[in-house]
Amino acid sequence: MQKILIPIVIFIAVLIALMFGEGLLVTLFHFLENIFGFVFEYWRNFYAYAYDFIQANPFKLLLAIIITVIASFWVFSKHGDELNAPGNRRKIAIILAIFLGWLGAHRFYLNQYGKGILYIILSMIFAPLTVLVSFIDAARFAFSTDEEFKLKYRV
Repeated sequence: MQKILIPIVIFIAVLIALMFGEGLLVTLFHFLENIFGFVFEYWRNFYAYAYDFIQANPFKLLLAIIITVIASFWVFSKHGDELNAPGNRRKIAIILAIFLGWLGAHRFYLNQYGKGILYIILSMIFAPLTVLVSFIDAARFAFSTDEEFKLKYRV
């Protein structure tokens, strides 16, 4: 009886898979196309806007880079020791999480390179989620004490 029942069950399963599997596979491909199509469209538009901005404002970008280098050099030369204090490291991590969190800058600053790379990859897939997670990180940093921050992030 089993020798007859098993091939019948396999035949019915294969027949059902062949009949409905094609439609299921097509539906799955359309779903993936919609998801990844949105991601590719998002990044194509982002790069197009960035390219247009760079083409329209090359001197402003160059001036911004020069001012940033000069200001950073001045800040580090005047206040380098203060920036390495434990309380200030937490504040810098908060600022980085708010302004550059979507790139994972705060994670790189805290020597968490794996999480920083994860932020970069996640921002390439869906940047708004990365921004939200970085704001959550900034809130966690803000509501922790200096001692908790120092213990947790070993700074």
